[in-house]
Amino acid sequence: MEDYSKYYDLNSYLFNEVSRKYQEQGYIYAFDFFCIIIWKANRAKTNIFKKITKIAKSYDLNKICEEITVNLYDIKANEEKLRYLIEHWQFGIPMASAILSVLFPDDFTVYDVRVCQILKKHGNLINKTNIEGIITGYFEYVKDVIDKIPKKKTLREKDVFLWGESFFLELTQDIKDGFTRLEKSKLETKKV
Repeated sequence: MEDYSKYYDLNSYLFNEVSRKYQEQGYIYAFDFFCIIIWKANRAKTNIFKKITKIAKSYDLNKICEEITVNLYDIKANEEKLRYLIEHWQFGIPMASAILSVLFPDDFTVYDVRVCQILKKHGNLINKTNIEGIITGYFEYVKDVIDKIPKKKTLREKDVFLWGESFFLELTQDIKDGFTRLEKSKLETKKV
């Protein structure tokens, strides 16, 4: 009988099972690929489906996801892996980095606005349109993540620590302010 409880904590499933499986076989199919998409941004799964099926001119998700991940496995340079996802498959830097972080956890980390807030830089990376600027900016971000938390061993541990720090600081401030920041942003949104 399948142990469905492993899907409750996608982070553990992805980094304990999917990463290992990918390193052993050199590809993953649609289920695991879309677990990555959902883990990064559940709201994006339909748009990602539409995008990759349009580019591939196929609705065979297993075949598409296998193609994407086999090609990533075969590409040697990390910069080219990122370029492939952004240029060929039209992923934004947050999603491309999430995919690569699961498949190559020693070399990539998730580009996340929370971490950018802690680093106090790199927040403009999602607005860049020049591919060279995106790639250079992303690997500067990775270096800054590594340098910021020297006590944590792995890139993933560093990423999780920085995300957690941002979450803690934001929630602490929201509680202190009575969540007024959130109310102000709702009012500003309604004015538009």
